[in-house]
Amino acid sequence: MATYNAIIYSGGYSQTLRDFAGWTGDLLTTIQDMKLHAQEFNSPYDAAMKIIGNMYQFSLDDLFSDVDAINLANKTSVGANAQPLNIAIRDYYSNNDCMNRFTQFVNNRFDGSLDKIFSEAEYYLNTNLDPVVVPIRLAFKRAFDVEDYSEEIGKITAQAFRDVIEKKMISE
Repeated sequence: MATYNAIIYSGGYSQTLRDFAGWTGDLLTTIQDMKLHAQEFNSPYDAAMKIIGNMYQFSLDDLFSDVDAINLANKTSVGANAQPLNIAIRDYYSNNDCMNRFTQFVNNRFDGSLDKIFSEAEYYLNTNLDPVVVPIRLAFKRAFDVEDYSEEIGKITAQAFRDVIEKKMISE
């Protein structure tokens, strides 16, 4: 619900802040876990693929929470079809809407584009020019004790996130 609250209550202020409160913040903890557990994996990409939605700080529950928050926010805040939260939650889980949660996530947040997942994740993790992204990323890195990382690690993590989401969509 923390991610949902960030989405709903940040208003029009910043998509960046909403994303860092959810999946982007979890990608930062993935980078932290990749470094802490590097010896357990064959490569940084292998580490990111196995960590995202599976183990350590970015568990499957965290991934579901991030994805479901965006999907529920879409149901409760979009135009004339907006539903009360309790109705949206009931329908999402009891009508099996959650069975295609990853497809909904990609459609709701990334306009149906897997490539947009990579490009936005990589931008959030690596840009040094955006006056909104840079201080938000720094605040989250400090909050999660994430050390500096290379641009390549940011790209690898973004690619793995995109690939994990694609695998989840295929299995729906």
